[in-house]
Amino acid sequence: MDTALRYGSSTSSVHNLSVDMIPNYLKQSSPTRLKPCQERMVETCDTETADGCCGVISCDLCLEWETYADGISYGSAHIGTSSWTGTVGGHSFVSYWERNYESGECEYVVTLDGEEVYRATCYEGASCRDPRGEVSVATAYLEGTLRWSVYERRELALAVNPETGCRDFFCGSCRCSCDCLCVTITEYGGDVITGEICDTAYECDPPVWAGAVGYYELSIALGRDQYGECIITLTIDGEEQEAVAAPGCGSLAATITTAGGDVIQVRCKECGCEETQVIGDCICGRPLGPTLTLLWSSGNGTHGSASREVTLTYQQFDEPGITCPPFSPDPFPAYVGSVSGTFPLPMGGERADTLHIVLVCGCIGCELCLYYYWEDGGAAPGYFLTTISETDCNCPAIFDGGAFTDGEVWGYQISDITITEDESNC
Repeated sequence: MDTALRYGSSTSSVHNLSVDMIPNYLKQSSPTRLKPCQERMVETCDTETADGCCGVISCDLCLEWETYADGISYGSAHIGTSSWTGTVGGHSFVSYWERNYESGECEYVVTLDGEEVYRATCYEGASCRDPRGEVSVATAYLEGTLRWSVYERRELALAVNPETGCRDFFCGSCRCSCDCLCVTITEYGGDVITGEICDTAYECDPPVWAGAVGYYELSIALGRDQYGECIITLTIDGEEQEAVAAPGCGSLAATITTAGGDVIQVRCKECGCEETQVIGDCICGRPLGPTLTLLWSSGNGTHGSASREVTLTYQQFDEPGITCPPFSPDPFPAYVGSVSGTFPLPMGGERADTLHIVLVCGCIGCELCLYYYWEDGGAAPGYFLTTISETDCNCPAIFDGGAFTDGEVWGYQISDITITEDESNC
């Protein structure tokens, strides 16, 4: 956010220059001006875009993966140090710019699950600011259509701070919001209704998202409290509710509970409500991103020689032995991983094995569900279940499962578990 504001304010330092000396992407009246909510200048081109291929790049991409059997799945990819990475339909997406050292031309490359599926130069339609495209994929393992486009956030006009008279962020440190909100209504009786509502305000005004979700008429206005922080006010079926805090800017998320006991969860629609609802409805209404780190302590050990660290990756998971309403039938969204090694036993000795882990956090109205099984368990393979409810709302989030006391088979071998959100997802 600070970077975007810096670019917005940088025009004040060039007022003494002639118009011809101001780059097009900084001219506010130009259609090619820098769009602070969806792109940024590249300060270290060699690092971020490979050999200085781009001066301005898009920040985030929306992904679609379409197959004949499953239809369209949605995902997203975010710029890192040298590439855009993300997941869609349980597949790994990576794209980047590189210079062809034979021709000297820059090329935009897309890979899916490590296989290159697309490569194009600017003359073939690739663009630094708008790299959208699609490709039909047909490999030994994959068959479908992959699409990618720029995720366009809703720009917020700057507000005048009444105390200083200076222009400031509209609320919090937010320069951006979103065009639509994904809505999940959990009624008092347990029924769940989902939908989305979109902005109905003029571009220069703060957003007001309105529309019907099921048989409810909703209107949600973005505002600022007395401290300048972001809040939203919900009006449902004509009845205005108390304002609630709505942090997150372009990833806004909040929960409102009505007097009748209905729980209404809203979050910015990024690339699709399907993606947003199933990825990381784990903590404080905030998505957790494509990966988590799990630290598992076994036997009487503490974190150290007796612990195992494993990366859990988000995917659509198909396991008949695990049920997760309202996702029925399989597959369902989950974080999946495994770790191999030597695990100490509480009564002495050790066990060489592989531990398979499935973390389900898309359940409606349930605690964080952790399923696991030992590969060499002897009996028929089956997942054991434990739940985790102790969480830290700060970012990165930390889940501390504490000691396992459920008495399940092999559960006595597990003494402690900690799950940590990847800080880069914050």
